[in-house]
Amino acid sequence: MSDPVVSKQPTPTDAAPVSPDQVLGMTSSMFVEAFRGRFVVDGEGGKVGALRAYHKLMRDGDTDVVLSGRVGIQRPAVDKVLREPCLEGELVKFTQRVPGVAGKFGDLATESVLIPMVGRSGSLTHTLCVSSQIGCAMGCTFCETAQMGLIRHLSAAEIVSQWWAATHVLGKRPSNVVFMGMGEPMDNLDNVLAAVAVLKDHHGPALPISKVTISTV
Repeated sequence: MSDPVVSKQPTPTDAAPVSPDQVLGMTSSMFVEAFRGRFVVDGEGGKVGALRAYHKLMRDGDTDVVLSGRVGIQRPAVDKVLREPCLEGELVKFTQRVPGVAGKFGDLATESVLIPMVGRSGSLTHTLCVSSQIGCAMGCTFCETAQMGLIRHLSAAEIVSQWWAATHVLGKRPSNVVFMGMGEPMDNLDNVLAAVAVLKDHHGPALPISKVTISTV
């Protein structure tokens, strides 16, 4: 089957401006509401075209389809990758650059880990450990992140970006997501729940809610 044909709709609807760094934090319904009328995908415009554009962004990793509708997006990139052999395969740790706090810090980095898991049937899956903050305010003495203190919360888009990079940059689609990276998820609950809403979106990552775990101190 040939690839879908994507083109711009000549008269986009008026919508509140959305920053390019917010797009990955939007559920399909939010994306369609903001950008309906911006896209024609497979001959479909309006809400259907916008929904198909969202589907291609999340499922196929296609950022060009979003740009075709004159919607800005910051394509997630991986900064550093560390690969370590383990009993069940290869552990992959990666970082992504995010903006710092104005006047205090330069660029910062999120930390994420892809953990291989071999099931009873012998099939290999991956669990993605994501960060919800840069640093942490909880002060646990055994935790290296706690020594940083809390620098800032991550937005929903920055959390989802970790899944997007694992899936579409590193090519390892996680079957599970755990909030056990940097930060205390309950201290950034609004953004964490917004990210979970995206991760379980049927038109996006489509992770079963039972496959998302939020860990707290």
